[in-house]
Amino acid sequence: MSAWEWFFAIIGLVAFVMAVSPYIWGRPKLDISFEVKTVNQCEVLYCLIQNIPIKSKMLDWLNIYRRQVDDLVVDFDISKWTDKGIQKISPLFRAKLKTQQGQEAERISLPASKFPAGFPVVAYDKIKGVAFTMGTMEADKDIWLKGGVFRIEIRINYGARVKTILKDFIIASSPRYIRLGEQNESEQ
Repeated sequence: MSAWEWFFAIIGLVAFVMAVSPYIWGRPKLDISFEVKTVNQCEVLYCLIQNIPIKSKMLDWLNIYRRQVDDLVVDFDISKWTDKGIQKISPLFRAKLKTQQGQEAERISLPASKFPAGFPVVAYDKIKGVAFTMGTMEADKDIWLKGGVFRIEIRINYGARVKTILKDFIIASSPRYIRLGEQNESEQ
């Protein structure tokens, strides 16, 4: 092969890599985490969802960025561990997601950013000693939880994908607190 053929072969390879790379490295990559925050006299269990930005200097140099999730919808329900196994205790809730910009909706767009979107799952009033789901945001429709071990099942729908997360948590009566347990994830 001549020098020109090599030159055009390398140019073609670079063009191919640049054309294909956003489909490989630019897909949305969701990270789901949980944290307990104290708000007034309550401990609130929050679910946080982040579309992790690309951190590679080389991909940044090639101008490849993680794509935005255009239609993110989150459903969740809560189950309780009993002697007979796990039993569902709540209906399926549609989460009201809140972004860093203050947008709150059941369907959101989530850009690649270090700032997550989130929603409250359970609140535990430490003074009254009661815990309740925060799925409806309407006090008369929320489900009251007594102490025990619970599991939240979260289904995140974005595009044609569904990501399922199972997260165990404990509500203790004495002393009064919420503690986080294991987390399992699967994607379809």
